[in-house]
Amino acid sequence: MSVLFLNGSGSLICDGVDAGQIEFSIAEPADGPDTTRRGKLWGNRQAITAAMDAQKVELKPSDAHDLLSLDVEETDRQGGMSFSVL
Repeated sequence: MSVLFLNGSGSLICDGVDAGQIEFSIAEPADGPDTTRRGKLWGNRQAITAAMDAQKVELKPSDAHDLLSLDVEETDRQGGMSFSVL
């Protein structure tokens, strides 16, 4: 199984409102039985807190025009957030 890692910065959009800039890393499996893209956000606790309370969470990478819809999974003690890309 091969995996491509996407790393960068971007804006976290919560219920249509820009909650702030964050850093992210997304693992994108290229093959195998599970091709779900999963990742982690960090670097802005206020934005991550807003995402935990939001109905709709999206990531807008700085180098792209498309929004990625996220399924928030959990937060960690360091203020990061795990997610799956829908």
